[in-house]
Amino acid sequence: MHFALIPAFELITPIDVPPEKNSQMTLTVIEFFTHCCINCIHSIEDVNSCFQKLRSTCNLDSCQLSLLSVHSPKFPREKDKQSIVNFCQKMKMTDHLVINDPNCTLWNNWGIICWPTLIVLCGPPIVFKGESLLTDQNVLFVLMGEGQGENLDFLLRSTLDHLNGSEPKNINDLMLPVSRDTKLNLGKGSVVQKILLLNYPGKFSFFPFVP
Repeated sequence: MHFALIPAFELITPIDVPPEKNSQMTLTVIEFFTHCCINCIHSIEDVNSCFQKLRSTCNLDSCQLSLLSVHSPKFPREKDKQSIVNFCQKMKMTDHLVINDPNCTLWNNWGIICWPTLIVLCGPPIVFKGESLLTDQNVLFVLMGEGQGENLDFLLRSTLDHLNGSEPKNINDLMLPVSRDTKLNLGKGSVVQKILLLNYPGKFSFFPFVP
């Protein structure tokens, strides 16, 4: 899936935000938020913490890690640009690109339905084109709601490992909870190593970078 053009926006962070290193591949997280939402505040804290850890512990030689925050106001009073600027300074969102989409054009075009929402993309770096942003990145993952810090960390680390050519985290090493008292062990070479009754409703999500 490709998103070609991010429409005209209001720049919140200064234009002299430190540029990302030139790279053939960029792993980008776009976070949709509104500054009066407590769930968004929790999510922003999780994302900031995740990026700090990844940038200090992961190999970013062959793939750059980038963060883009998109403010999508829920109520008219949340459109005030100075309020957004003050919020971003308070939340220490001054080291990456933050834009305001006052009419939620990007929100509607991309079909976002939840504050907050995180979209993970991968491809060539996002570039400026006039008052818009141009991207030809593929969407890898979509995470909705707060409390996604651990999931985001796992997905980004595994994707970086995959792009760097090292062995990614393997779902075969995980013990998946089936119930309070039972965990499902996934065995290599087979769907499940042990047949167990599952509680319902329930769902499985398999990570795509399993060798």
